[in-house]
Amino acid sequence: MQKYWKFGSLVVLASLAVLVIACGPAATTAPAPTQAPAAVANTIAPAGPKACNGSGPINIWSSDDTNITDWITNKVAPAFQKVCPQYSVKLTIVRGVGGEMADVTQRVLAAMQANQDPQAEIFAD
Repeated sequence: MQKYWKFGSLVVLASLAVLVIACGPAATTAPAPTQAPAAVANTIAPAGPKACNGSGPINIWSSDDTNITDWITNKVAPAFQKVCPQYSVKLTIVRGVGGEMADVTQRVLAAMQANQDPQAEIFAD
């Protein structure tokens, strides 16, 4: 079972990149050719809660080393929360704890079988 969760750090990067892109500012149309350049600066709407669908926590479970978990904590999560402030990012590091990701996946599967929230959106192993 553990081999199915061995997607590595790229899963975290790809998942959060998709979320950031999906929650980014909406596309705007080009200004009319006769419009002054000063007016163009005001046509791009800032990203905000309306640009992101939903809210709540995004739970990341990781057994990656410190350079990856620090990058998620210090760079990726703050950038995502800046674009989508109604979300919170919770990173749980299981490196060196029990069976690491195998334990997490068993807990997640048990929660899903009981029709409960597994509190796990992204896995990085």
